[in-house]
Amino acid sequence: MTGRSGHVMLLRHLHAVPQPFHMEADAGLRLTLAQRFDLESIACLVADIELWREGGGVELAGEFTADAVQKCAISGQPVAAHVAGSIRLRFEPEVRHKPEDVDLDSEMLDVLPLEGDTLDLAEAVAQSFYLALDPYPRADAETLRQYRRYLLSEQEAARQQQEAQRQSGPFAGLRGIAGSSDSDSCR
Repeated sequence: MTGRSGHVMLLRHLHAVPQPFHMEADAGLRLTLAQRFDLESIACLVADIELWREGGGVELAGEFTADAVQKCAISGQPVAAHVAGSIRLRFEPEVRHKPEDVDLDSEMLDVLPLEGDTLDLAEAVAQSFYLALDPYPRADAETLRQYRRYLLSEQEAARQQQEAQRQSGPFAGLRGIAGSSDSDSCR
């Protein structure tokens, strides 16, 4: 993603006053993200975010939009996806760990570790984009109707699996011999 000062922000340049960033993924990054997220393609990924220091951490807030092509979860055919979402993240030098039996509130789920002296804004946007995608995209009804004829019911699949196991068992080669009387047999 290209932005006012690149996509990696040095923490020492941040202040309490929010700094705006407009970011657009170039063709190379869109291709890399499409491969990483197992997408057919990403036509555009744009984000407008603000970044500022608050307490001992860093706050990131903004919006993003993207146009991508996913694979249908049933047919594998291309499915166009338009995604728009909000980003609200907090980065802290040390993420506070809660005991396992305590439910985390929704604000704690978006607190990430702050490692080193930089913050990768493109990575924050990329992960937010990925989380906003439909995890089970579906093609249109006509495409699904065409592909459903190739799908088996659970019972049909179980019958085919049983038949395949029966035919490939350790005695599968003896089935033809058992019924013939003109072959040598042990008596």
